Parts: sequence; structure tokens; C-alpha cells
Amino acid sequence: MGEKEELYKKVVEKVYILRDQEVMLDEDLAGFFGVKIGDFRRTVTRNRRRFDGEDIMFRLTESEYQKIHQGKTKYLPYVFTELGLTLLTSVLNSPLAIKLHKMIIRDVVSKVRMF
Repeated sequence: MGEKEELYKKVVEKVYILRDQEVMLDEDLAGFFGVKIGDFRRTVTRNRRRFDGEDIMFRLTESEYQKIHQGKTKYLPYVFTELGLTLLTSVLNSPLAIKLHKMIIRDVVSKVRMF
């Protein structure tokens, strides 16, 4: 199995369907990218304008959280769509985020190459 396929497999295991969208929890994404959840949330907060819109990121309601997790939480998590995950790669400073961001940019540029 190739590197892209292995990364894809790790991500898919943590995907939920909420509000008719495929999303991932902030805590799962922080773990995936190797970033502490507090650092992850601070980075998102500092870059809040990038994550505007429910097609990118939204905060779960209590009932949505209970559908996917048992128990209580001090803070309801944010969830990120595929667009949000892509944006995260541009703001997180972890080796995996940087690597994925380069892969995404190379893929996009190769499809829209104008020169």
C-alpha cells in the first residue's frame, strides 16, 4: 500500500456524517497531525477567517456530540469538512501538515498548469 493510501485509510476511520457532510473531530485531526489539541485550537482561532462557513468547519451541538461520543465534554468540539482539512494543512506547523499541504498544492498545480 502506498503512502497516500495509508494516510487515506487513517483519515477515513475517523470520519462521521453530520449535517449531511463528512466531517472529522478537532481532537482526531490534532492527533492525526501530531499536534496538541490546545495548540490545534489556538491555531484555528488565530486563523478563524480561513474557516468561515459550515462547509469548512462548525461546532457540534450537544446532541450531535452524543451521537458520536458517549459521555460529557467540557468544550463541544469543532468538526472539519474535507475543505477544512485542506485548509488546516496550510496553517498547522507539523511535519505531516506541511507534507500534505505540499502534496495538495502539487496535485492542484499539475491539474491547472498554465505554463
